Amino acid sequence: MTIAIAATAPELNGQIAMHGARAPFYLLFDEQGNMLEVLANPVVQAEGGAAPQAALFLADRGVTLLAAGDFGNRFISE
Repeated sequence: MTIAIAATAPELNGQIAMHGARAPFYLLFDEQGNMLEVLANPVVQAEGGAAPQAALFLADRGVTLLAAGDFGNRFISE
């Protein structure tokens, strides 16, 4: 299992981003809590359709659990 945290900064002591699809970064962790990598969100500035694009981006990296402050309906349905 890969866990992603939507974050405002690319480091561990940053804040959790309020919007899952438009988070500037995703911090990826394994099941034991070890950080695997930091990903810049390629759709953070998308004009539209950020939710399905972000969901696909994370799914392609094996993310099965995502934590963020909030998720829009489109992100949840993806």
